[in-house]
Amino acid sequence: MIRLKNFIEYIIKVIAIIFLSSKISLADFDNGMDAINEGNYEKAITELKPMADQGDPRAQFWYGNLIFNGLGTPKNMKLGMEFYRLSAEKNFPLALHELGLIYHYALGVEQDIEEAINWYEKAITEGKVVYSYHNLGIIYHYGSKSIESNANKAIELYEKAANLDYIGSMQNLGIVYSDGIIVKKDIQKALYWFNKAASKGLPQAYHRLSLIYGNGDGVDQNYKEAIRLTNLAANAGVIEAQHNLGYFYNYGLWGLEQNYQIAFVWYKKAAESGFPDSQINLGILFDEGLGIEVDDKKALKYYKLAADQNHPKGQYLLAMMHEYGEGTTQNLELAKDYYYRAANQGHSDSQYRLAMLYINMNTELENPNLPEILLQLAAQQRHQGAWFQLGMMYYNGTNTIKKDKIYSLMWFMLASATDDKQALENRDVIIQELSDNEVKIAIELNKRCLDRNFQNCSDFFK
Repeated sequence: MIRLKNFIEYIIKVIAIIFLSSKISLADFDNGMDAINEGNYEKAITELKPMADQGDPRAQFWYGNLIFNGLGTPKNMKLGMEFYRLSAEKNFPLALHELGLIYHYALGVEQDIEEAINWYEKAITEGKVVYSYHNLGIIYHYGSKSIESNANKAIELYEKAANLDYIGSMQNLGIVYSDGIIVKKDIQKALYWFNKAASKGLPQAYHRLSLIYGNGDGVDQNYKEAIRLTNLAANAGVIEAQHNLGYFYNYGLWGLEQNYQIAFVWYKKAAESGFPDSQINLGILFDEGLGIEVDDKKALKYYKLAADQNHPKGQYLLAMMHEYGEGTTQNLELAKDYYYRAANQGHSDSQYRLAMLYINMNTELENPNLPEILLQLAAQQRHQGAWFQLGMMYYNGTNTIKKDKIYSLMWFMLASATDDKQALENRDVIIQELSDNEVKIAIELNKRCLDRNFQNCSDFFK
């Protein structure tokens, strides 16, 4: 919804232009606006309600906004929307925009992008509402089920908003040109717009500029400038920048000396704001005692915070804690549950660990092929442990896998390429057990597997 305090100055300008001829004086209306600006929403309700009841579109909009958001009165989105519509019927630009916002983001109604476009366009026609230009730009930038992405329209709309000094559109233009998804990548244009947003103090622009200079993306790599910008963004509360500073200090990157204590400080800031990558890395610091004392319970806490946001690595690390009883009582069923959640998201370590738990616990499964399926999925992601285990399963045979030393050798060849000592030994043992022709077949299978990028490597004879 419209953020009240941030929009007051712009809105007063719009109101002054459009409603100088209003029968209800601007001075009376200002009493309500002053109350909103002071955060005294109960007083604002008292001031605005009589004017809204008399049909003043300004008051109808703001009274509806307070009701819709539950400020100074119980929240009532339906009633708030009724007042928006009353105001919109008189073509009050901000009400037109707000109705577009409601349908755009499904605020109390079903999402209807075409309806949102209709209201945004009316807001532009009636008052050139900068936020409507911007939000229409977002629609055409990212597209939707009913509206195709349209780079030219998105850029045109963003530029109109940017030329009206809206920094959000400056930032989005920078993103359009730096990401190069809907238009050809153009770092110089990206720098122009990011710098313009940064000059107006937008912290997210500092963050994006830091990535360009730190990665040397179309410019000379400049770690000093990148870290300066990252610090500006991090100190202004940009969570990703806070995480990045933690990461750079953690691993001694971008010209910084490794310092776990400083990494801890930045990870903690981002973690407390709910950033799952920082929660995980903070958990690892506690888990491994990097710069701080080992504390398994705190590690468990931060892993769980990330896992609860459905982060696969957080789920994997939490599962490990439950599997081995670190920071908590050992609980293999809970470990399997968290491994399963992460495995379903394609996390190869979780696919491998879950398969191994099923095998080692002799778990009865509805699909007895599940351990092999999980190992195959992990193997496709170059998981050395999965290669090794598949080699063992084909060598010994299982209830679901027919003993096949040729396939076993293929898997151990893959695993031995990582210089795994046991895989090398197993490879050499099997070579002695097979004929020269069988070894040649295994070598050919290994080549095919590499050519297939490890996809379906056990299907060559099927």
